[in-house]
Amino acid sequence: QRVVPDDHLEDSHSFMEDTQRQTLISTPQIAEEDKPKTLVIAMPVAEGNLLELLKQRQDIGQEIPVEELLIYMMDAARALDYLNTQRHEYAGEIVAVQHGDVKPENLVLLGGSVLLCDFGVARTLGDGADTRGTSLGGSLAYMAPECLAGQASNHSDQFSLAISYVELRTGHLPFADESMSQVIEDRRKGVLNLEGLTPQ
Repeated sequence: QRVVPDDHLEDSHSFMEDTQRQTLISTPQIAEEDKPKTLVIAMPVAEGNLLELLKQRQDIGQEIPVEELLIYMMDAARALDYLNTQRHEYAGEIVAVQHGDVKPENLVLLGGSVLLCDFGVARTLGDGADTRGTSLGGSLAYMAPECLAGQASNHSDQFSLAISYVELRTGHLPFADESMSQVIEDRRKGVLNLEGLTPQ
């Protein structure tokens, strides 16, 4: 499989309307030998995501059992280990890929397992874990400290997964409150509220 380099996507644009929103798509100018021969779109129907599961359990006064949650986290961690390993071919190089937006909403349930979805802000990481791209996206509350400074590493996704775990275990994010200013301030000071976690 081949990945179309970003510099091929700058020539022209067209719009396509779907049932939910208008999406900007690019019409790349691609050399004939680089054109894909087959397009496969896989869209499995998921059973919801982990944030929805947490809210469902909270609505009936329960939480996600630790044993169950750990299975989901192991699924996600394995996916990230594969993604973050420098083994993917891109533009003639072997690179790692950073998901960039790991959070409970992007961990979907399917057949008793968790799948990682929404690669809208994914980026490649080359030698020395340098970020290839002009900006870092993602959700502020789950973002690793280095990402706030415009950097990324092979461990940034795992930090986001750890924040997701705390939220799913305790029912809230590990900050004094969830306002943007407080999240930034707590992250700047290196302060995380882990009081809701038990030793088990």
